[in-house]
Amino acid sequence: MNTATPHLANVLSRSPDFRLDQVTPLRGRCRGRLIHCTFDAHTVDIPPQDEVVLLAANQYRLKRALFDFGWGFRDHFSSHPHPLHVFPAGNGYRWLKDGCADVTLLALSADDLTALFDELGHRNPNDGLWQLSQRGFANPMIYSALTQLMQQASTGSPQILVDSYCTVIANELAQQWNTRTAAPAARKLPSGQLARLIDHIKEHLAQDLSLDDLAAQTGLTKYHFMRCFKASTGRSPLQYVTELRVAQASRLLKTTALPMDLVARQCGFSGADHLARVFGKATGLSPRAYRTTVGEVRAPRRH
Repeated sequence: MNTATPHLANVLSRSPDFRLDQVTPLRGRCRGRLIHCTFDAHTVDIPPQDEVVLLAANQYRLKRALFDFGWGFRDHFSSHPHPLHVFPAGNGYRWLKDGCADVTLLALSADDLTALFDELGHRNPNDGLWQLSQRGFANPMIYSALTQLMQQASTGSPQILVDSYCTVIANELAQQWNTRTAAPAARKLPSGQLARLIDHIKEHLAQDLSLDDLAAQTGLTKYHFMRCFKASTGRSPLQYVTELRVAQASRLLKTTALPMDLVARQCGFSGADHLARVFGKATGLSPRAYRTTVGEVRAPRRH
């Protein structure tokens, strides 16, 4: 990868028309950045990038969305409330917007994304991405996944969560150009292999588990691992790991007086806020309320 190539966030930050509200690095299966920004009417030149860029409009007050990939401006406008636009890697481009907008941009390493497409069984990703770049399009699943990824990534979410969102987005992009090869029927993992995998998860629950790590325990590609794991347990790897972490947090809250941040980190959460969000969603109680209700150990009083 050419390290001299400016990242998209750096390019946009130099333009007075863009206001970058949030730039979150992604260092998982697909390296890159999440960018949330707003802009007014403008024209901007983007030099060739080593990243594939997905633009999702949260609010669009435009009548035209003109893009120039080297053969003149063409209107790629979509009237959908949340249109998506794709910008392939390796080619400079310009865009011209005639109004203001609030957008989320996902910029992923082209090499990493190509490898992910290959694992998912999708052919000709470069041709497919160029096909998608010719017009704005709607895909509610991609928009929802990207929105949730933006909300989660900035809070130190587990790597398995970020990897899962990127996998969903990549798979849905490939579905848009309809070149997916037939996937083998999902099979259950052998009982012994599943038991060893679950032991591995429990032993490393406090660590930032990733789909790559879990798939490596089975010798399957990440995509096939996800399908086989769900066939075996009825839950996705993310759901299963989250349930174990909530159960472990419940035990610690009930039987110890450990501070919330320490409980969180021993269970694989990034901190007390992350624990509170996930625990509350799973149980309907905050960790403090749960400890007060069922706790067997009183927390020491502060003097």
